[in-house]
Amino acid sequence: MLIELLSVVAILLVLFVLYWGGGFGGKKSRQQEFGECAKNLQFIHTSLLTFAADHNDRFPTVPKAESSEAPLSLLLPKYTSQSAPFICPSSGDRALPEGQSIAKRKISYAYLMGLTRTNDPAQFILSDEQVDATPKQKGARVFASADAPPGNNHGPFGGNLLLLDGSVQTLHGPAPNALAFTNTTFLNPRPKPKKR
Repeated sequence: MLIELLSVVAILLVLFVLYWGGGFGGKKSRQQEFGECAKNLQFIHTSLLTFAADHNDRFPTVPKAESSEAPLSLLLPKYTSQSAPFICPSSGDRALPEGQSIAKRKISYAYLMGLTRTNDPAQFILSDEQVDATPKQKGARVFASADAPPGNNHGPFGGNLLLLDGSVQTLHGPAPNALAFTNTTFLNPRPKPKKR
């Protein structure tokens, strides 16, 4: 009888560790990916600054661009040969070949086209994919709150905004301030291909 009771307790303990241990490990992994995503944005920022130094303080612009891939493709391979930072680890987007153009590929980040280095340093220039490409009023949702497109790179953790000064601001909920797109064009990355 004692052996049977110990066996049941051991089985329950194993099930408890499998159930709860995996959940905490998964959450930590998503939080680590969130930090890696912020580092990716800062890496791209360095490439943007180098590009602007060669183009009269202007960041990449492509007339009639429909997604962020078009203007950001101007960074490769001259201003960076690394393609990996253009993919957020939490996005589920496929890895990019290194040192090749991203113009016809899918990246993870949105881009505010039309800015210069002389704009307000607190203005954002890059972000995780947003729920839509419209300006956001204070209190509006910027990123999805669950793992559902669009804007779902980090689900309940929110999303990252890269500011012109190179810092990353994390939004966990509605926008604390308005995100204006004055004299600029906001471009989300192209949508994920639909699964067949």
